[in-house]
Amino acid sequence: MTPERKQTIVVIVIVTATVGAMIFAFMAGQDSGFNQATGSAKPFTTDKPRDVTMPIARSEEADTPDFEPEDLARRDAPQKETRMLLMDSRLRERLASNEGERLAMEAFAQLDPVKGVGFLVERLPGIASAAEATAIYSALGKLYLQTDPPRADLAVASLREAARLAETAEAALAAVLAEINVLQEQGWNVAGPRLLEAFPEGSAVTLSGLQLSILKGKYHAETGDTQTAESVYKRAAEQAIENRERLGPDADAVYRQICLDLSRLYRDNNRDADAERVLRAMRLRLDEDAPATLP
Repeated sequence: MTPERKQTIVVIVIVTATVGAMIFAFMAGQDSGFNQATGSAKPFTTDKPRDVTMPIARSEEADTPDFEPEDLARRDAPQKETRMLLMDSRLRERLASNEGERLAMEAFAQLDPVKGVGFLVERLPGIASAAEATAIYSALGKLYLQTDPPRADLAVASLREAARLAETAEAALAAVLAEINVLQEQGWNVAGPRLLEAFPEGSAVTLSGLQLSILKGKYHAETGDTQTAESVYKRAAEQAIENRERLGPDADAVYRQICLDLSRLYRDNNRDADAERVLRAMRLRLDEDAPATLP
């Protein structure tokens, strides 16, 4: 038996066992009012209304879409625009790197998030690779938050499964980041310990990892451990600069946020000179007209 065949069998066993639990939880939710008959999706809103049919028309003729695939998966992405864009099957085919991502996009295009959840749960047993399963569980993590009422418990469970099955550090840490964002709704007393557990010292340096470092710094600051918060921010800033070329242009935005949070930490502790020093260093490294002081 080839290694590839062995890996496929293992993934199928894992996914089959997990989907059984998810179907049970999903059906239990239906019995308590979380069902297609009585449940309704939250209203789709956007901060910047515009003609969202235009990107669909352009996408049918353009060689590549005029936005990044990651834009469609952001937790804060306008849901109405995301859904309408993904209703174009040709666009889904171009954006998806595997079948799991394509199925996830199709689920996001459903009019009702509950239907999107059901669509993915039904297809999980047929998924044969860890990468595809990761994409589906990540999508479920977002869809469960869009149902009415939101199912944060199932969202967290899905995102943890996505992190467990992820084949790359970025995919794993992206799932962890999404989970921590969900848990923050319950307070730092819940999100903080999980953050320290799921993102220990020495974790891989990725964009999601740097964003987790920002959250870790905030957690330590909130709990009064200023020294550890400072250490976390400074190390994250160094990693962002050291890996700037590998991580791409988005690393600059994360680095900027780290510096702003570190500067704010200094100001909150009456260390104005250190705060100004951090901002000056940020301006020089990014070669931009950064503000001399925080707003």
